[in-house]
Amino acid sequence: ALVLPEAGTTRDVLEAEVHWRAQQFILVDTGGLDPLKTDTYHDSIISHAISAMKKADIILFLVDVTVGLIDEDRRISRELRKSGKKILLVVNKCDNERRRIHAKEFVSLGFEQYSISSTNGSGIGDLLDAILKALPNSLEKSIASEITLALIGKPNVGKSSILNSIAGEERMIVSEKPHTTRDSQDISISYKDTQYTVIDTAGIRRKTDKNDEIEELSINKSISAIDRSDVVALIVDISKEMTSQDKRLAREIEDKAKGLFVVA
Repeated sequence: ALVLPEAGTTRDVLEAEVHWRAQQFILVDTGGLDPLKTDTYHDSIISHAISAMKKADIILFLVDVTVGLIDEDRRISRELRKSGKKILLVVNKCDNERRRIHAKEFVSLGFEQYSISSTNGSGIGDLLDAILKALPNSLEKSIASEITLALIGKPNVGKSSILNSIAGEERMIVSEKPHTTRDSQDISISYKDTQYTVIDTAGIRRKTDKNDEIEELSINKSISAIDRSDVVALIVDISKEMTSQDKRLAREIEDKAKGLFVVA
């Protein structure tokens, strides 16, 4: 996932396979819930978070020790209890002893609590052990992907819409505004007893003088997705002529010796 000081960087549902103590599970990251947010996509972010929560076996409720316990934490905790799911309270940014002491104020929320630092890694091992202990036995088996497919193309040609159709549900925020997808997203799909990993990428456009850190990170992730894929689908807009940018993408995919097909 993109990690930046700017709040709201995560918009889509991100999935990653986690390997710990010879076991494996899927970790799902959702966009942050902010009642004061006026972003156009916030309703979709909430919808995606609720959908992910319904499918989850365990819910990790993350709070920020530097902010302290706020009313919004209490409101979210009440909603989470209604899910009936196993909930682990994760207090992040406990980078030193003073912050770990301050984390005790979250005990009043009533959940099994773990203090961690995503910056220096402290407490992560204990949290992973707790997750494995709470997982159903049926989830401990290994999940292997047979084929990895990357969806590549210019901004707003319909990559996320195609992925949503393949997955049979809305996994990505779809908008007419270009560059809605910021991360390269790995989505696991089963079809006829075969496991596939489909990667939706941020749109690749010509470099400009505009200094946009998020855009630069997204483009780098898209190019990286080509490297780790077996097959690449180049998505083009049939209502427009094929551009030099489309051709450049096709050459780049060919240069990397990847299987290529064009979707119009």
